[in-house]
Amino acid sequence: MVEPVYTCKFGGSSLATGERVARVAELIKSDPRRRYVVVSAPGKAPQRQTKVTDLLYAVHENKRLGLDYQTANKEALRPFEEIAYHLDEILGGLGLVEVEYENVLRAHTQLLQEQEVSRDFLASRGEYLMARLLAIYLGWPFVDAEDIVRFTSQGVFDSELTHRLMSEALAKYPKAVIPGFYGSTPEGYIKTFSRGGSDLTGAIVARATNSVLYENWTDVDGMMSADPRIVPDAKPISQVTYRELRELSYMGASVFHEEAVTPARLGEVPIQIRNTFNTEALGTVIMHESQRIAHPVVVGVAGHKGFCTINLRKMGMNEERGFLRRFLSVLEDEGLNVEHVPGGIDTLSVIVPSEQVHTCETHLEQEIRLYCHPDEVVIDHGLALIATVGHGMKDTVGVAARLTGALARDGVNIKMLNQGASELSIIVGVVEDDYERAIRAIHQEFFSA
Repeated sequence: MVEPVYTCKFGGSSLATGERVARVAELIKSDPRRRYVVVSAPGKAPQRQTKVTDLLYAVHENKRLGLDYQTANKEALRPFEEIAYHLDEILGGLGLVEVEYENVLRAHTQLLQEQEVSRDFLASRGEYLMARLLAIYLGWPFVDAEDIVRFTSQGVFDSELTHRLMSEALAKYPKAVIPGFYGSTPEGYIKTFSRGGSDLTGAIVARATNSVLYENWTDVDGMMSADPRIVPDAKPISQVTYRELRELSYMGASVFHEEAVTPARLGEVPIQIRNTFNTEALGTVIMHESQRIAHPVVVGVAGHKGFCTINLRKMGMNEERGFLRRFLSVLEDEGLNVEHVPGGIDTLSVIVPSEQVHTCETHLEQEIRLYCHPDEVVIDHGLALIATVGHGMKDTVGVAARLTGALARDGVNIKMLNQGASELSIIVGVVEDDYERAIRAIHQEFFSA
């Protein structure tokens, strides 16, 4: 019988100090199913308010400018030295971890002195050095993400090549520690994911090792039904589907990197978000819809500020073939990301991030008039979007009515409303001044006892 395998990923807050790394090691050793461990760089500690990754970015910038980078490098390495010292004390103060790890740090510093290194390379060293240290302390093999995570020459993540390389490599190890956040191109250059990309590495490892569970350890008890800074009585979400998570993450819920859902879904690996500092909490399990036990109408509410609407009015627009294509081509040429496209017979609106429009607003309006010949163009800033998400909405009558009624009772005017084709989410647009009030009103409607 094949032993079940867990993949675990530990975030920066779980690894910020020697005490926390020791706690992580005990968690790993407490369950023999935890056999593949992915780590982030150490996060902020009570006595250290700058993240290691940010310090490493400073090292690169100073080196690039020909300034003193060695002082910044020493500052970036200090957290690792402190963690190594603490772990040695736990083992009896014999210096076994420090002696072996000192060689790792010395090699890093020597490489900096002898070679020109990229910004991505420096950024990746936080995860690399943390994984090397934890592997030494656990006595486990270290497997470098550089060898098993692949990007194309253009810097695009190569999912299937990575899956093949990782599956073959990790099959040789019954357990291993792997750094998150980075991989390499065919030319051998280090390439990083976006921030939070260690979540993605963990999901890739979970798929490649046929894990039955991907535990994502962080500093919260799981996903909440709304941002607790806005809704103090937000409730933990016990179960959420992959698709629901992507909707919530896209609209601002930041507990888990939304791109990490894809490899887990492909491998049908449930994801469990756990709290390193409250191991009794059950957390949130992210799973396929068919695996779910409970089917609430709404699982969560999330949103963003910082959008604007580009409103066009033109008589006979609906009869003009190619109008929408020309309009969207203008937005594409300006590099704008379109969020939603509500419209009517003679009107059309698109919702885009305001920060993208601010830099090109005058030119954008000129291009729209040139290629689309509208009767009127109006660009309105100050819009917030709020997503109410849940698979249960498609089988429940009156969800939209409850949502709009809740907003009306609280005096919130709806500027835009859009329900996705899958009926998985309802998006409303409100003015930014009403954003927090709208979130609380929607949450009260669907989550009050």
